[in-house]
Amino acid sequence: MADSEYTNLGYLLSDQCDYQIKAASFSEGRGSAFLDRQEISGSLLRQFEESMHFISRNMTVSSRIDGVYRKDSCDHPEEAVRETVHDAIVHRDYSSSGTTLISFFDDSIEVVSTEALIEDLTISNLEKRVSFSRNKRLSELFYRLGLVEAYGTDIPRIMRPYEKASKKPVFEASNSTFRVTLFKLSDDPLVGHGKSSSFTRAEYEKKTGLSRSKAIVELNRLVSERGLDT
Repeated sequence: MADSEYTNLGYLLSDQCDYQIKAASFSEGRGSAFLDRQEISGSLLRQFEESMHFISRNMTVSSRIDGVYRKDSCDHPEEAVRETVHDAIVHRDYSSSGTTLISFFDDSIEVVSTEALIEDLTISNLEKRVSFSRNKRLSELFYRLGLVEAYGTDIPRIMRPYEKASKKPVFEASNSTFRVTLFKLSDDPLVGHGKSSSFTRAEYEKKTGLSRSKAIVELNRLVSERGLDT
């Protein structure tokens, strides 16, 4: 092969790759004002990394007190979000020039890619762990780099954190796109704060009427009395 030639995989992993991911966070519902947005191009490895950085800075992280322990949690399960973005990149149809979209809304994250299902493959098949790969060498590369756990378990891994949730992830396939919608777990009455005896420090301050500094002192006192560490 001449020096000027390269494989399709080499092109996708190069800085010259011109496929894009457009990520956006909206203030309220669809069509509302942007809070944040970014166009991501270049190597698919860089696109994956930059997409996760975008998601990280737009993900809401809540701190709450569970008994005497402080626990931090994200609105969306990180495992499901990471797998969804990975799949949008690895299983995308690169014969199409369409752009992958990552959208943050007030109640969900939506990822849309040019990823029509392979013939005779259905969402039901995928949920049952039927293995497939449109871009086998790309899938193998992400696997060897530790960016994916195993082949053919994509949708089950996305579903796993939502086992007890009332609103499950939604998968929609058309002739040209594949859409995944992930809802906030923090808003779910079965797994969010609504079914928990936990409370945030701010909620503790409101209930007790204490200032922030006094609330911290009081919580630290409770921890000390019980011989526990936060």
